[in-house]
Amino acid sequence: MTYSFDKIIERRGTNSSRWDQYPSADVLPLSVADMDFAVAPEIQEALIKRIEHGILGYTTQGQLVEQIQDYLRKEYQWAVKEEDILICSGVVPSLYMIPRSLMNPNDHAILPAPIYHHFFLGMKQANRSYSSTHLKLKDNRWTFDLEHLDSIGQLNTKLLMLCNPQNPGGTAFTREELLAIGKLCEEKDYLICSDEIHAQLVLDEDVKHTPIASLSPELSNRTITLMSLNKAFNFPGIGLSWCICTNPVIRKKLQEDLASQASHPNALAYVATTTALEKGWPWHAELIKYLRSNRNLIRDWLATHDQVIWQDSAATYLAWLDFSKLGWSNVHTHLIEHGLALSAGSQFGQEYSQYARLNFGIPKEFLVEALSKIEKGIRT
Repeated sequence: MTYSFDKIIERRGTNSSRWDQYPSADVLPLSVADMDFAVAPEIQEALIKRIEHGILGYTTQGQLVEQIQDYLRKEYQWAVKEEDILICSGVVPSLYMIPRSLMNPNDHAILPAPIYHHFFLGMKQANRSYSSTHLKLKDNRWTFDLEHLDSIGQLNTKLLMLCNPQNPGGTAFTREELLAIGKLCEEKDYLICSDEIHAQLVLDEDVKHTPIASLSPELSNRTITLMSLNKAFNFPGIGLSWCICTNPVIRKKLQEDLASQASHPNALAYVATTTALEKGWPWHAELIKYLRSNRNLIRDWLATHDQVIWQDSAATYLAWLDFSKLGWSNVHTHLIEHGLALSAGSQFGQEYSQYARLNFGIPKEFLVEALSKIEKGIRT
């Protein structure tokens, strides 16, 4: 089957978190990280069939855990026991659960910046202290500064938060980089929470996602891995995630927290996820090609507009753009004034106010329009 991603689907008026955020039709919103593509027809058909049944009652996970085990084995050569997989309502709720469940009130965490703002918000809501280690640019990639990471650890540091592939920078960390991070965490006795929701959105053909917990039993024993197909198959509105934790002591704490939450995956989330695992991969392969083409379109545009900088990005459909050469007092406001709403860089760390994140999981027509609006903003 051939899949098309050029079709424009009107999303205004659907309570879209992104499209209905700005009332003016003159503003093109490319902030919130969902894609403007219909889900795979196989998933849509399965959802329709489930709804036509007529009853949407409480739902068990069925064979989902076994399917996830098979998926991990095939994709990452990672053997995980059934009891090591916890089904969750989403990666974001888990980012709030981890500090609450695994950190004592006086514990400290380390968050690498720039990073998705819910990492910060989860710590703040749990009233846990944290410090930011700033990723550095090396060979045009956002990577960890291990010396800085080592230096900001405290006696009460308990947890390192990791995002791989990295949001917003787009880095898919190499095996060697992950081993170095893991070695430091073993020496310092840090737990690791690894958000890997973008694992299936690696665009470079010669790059493969590596879960840090898959590298050794020792790393697995101190790591909580968060995964989901919500992003890669574009159904975050009914999404589901899973947490992989091979350490039974840590896993029990998470299970206790999960049991106290009223929010669990809904019936349609199970259908979407299981169908993606069973039938969604041909659609996904075409999606990756389309996203790669969009990324190339941005790169070609940047080649003739060197006032805007984008480092190498191997993964995600998010472009972390540096506008600092332009000297705009407020990048986010300036772009909105020219009809383009991106995610403000300060969401990912206060020192990144000269950056903005652009979602290019969109039809090319929208992307061409977005680049035109940036160009207009540069000229005025």
